[in-house]
Amino acid sequence: MRTILHNTAEEKRKEILEYLSGMLNNEIDPELLDLQLDTICSITPQVYEDELFGPEDKQRGQVRLHTDSGIEGGFSVKPGNIRINFKKVLDTVAETGLSVFEALEHPWLLLVVGLLTTKKALKLAKIKIEERHAMVIASLWKLRNAVDLLVPRKGLAERINEIFKQLNKNLLTDMELDSILSDLDDIKCIRLNSDGTVSLIEEVIVTY
Repeated sequence: MRTILHNTAEEKRKEILEYLSGMLNNEIDPELLDLQLDTICSITPQVYEDELFGPEDKQRGQVRLHTDSGIEGGFSVKPGNIRINFKKVLDTVAETGLSVFEALEHPWLLLVVGLLTTKKALKLAKIKIEERHAMVIASLWKLRNAVDLLVPRKGLAERINEIFKQLNKNLLTDMELDSILSDLDDIKCIRLNSDGTVSLIEEVIVTY
């Protein structure tokens, strides 16, 4: 027997949209914001309770197959999750250039929505996400090694600032870049490695 324990996708979606609207000072049309969230984020809607498993199994998102006791098939124990996928957006950056964002009515909105949603899901209240965070992660994607998704940290400010110059943006200081990289690492969009490289992470999955 399998029953739906609770379905919180719509509640979670509404909560995130209200949060995004507030963080963006209610300046973005709700329909546009809804579209941006749909583009970069998906929310798994169901959490199942199966009487065959204990509480610890419900937390791991596993699929268990049973072939004994007359049970056929499998039972899914799948916590709900929020999946933020940056790859399809960042691939556009690599293919068409960062200037594509500047041509939009609300430049960088899509990446900012993804970053804010990740921050909200991870409950990291102290981090302040701004447009420059989106510009940095987009620049990192453009500078990455496509095979291993690594970017060397050495001289990174200079390389990113070359991109910023093309967009007529204020240049980054080393201190500002360090702060932004630390924020992006905290929200699991990048990983700062001990060997002096930055790993790009294509998507973030947060269970709830």
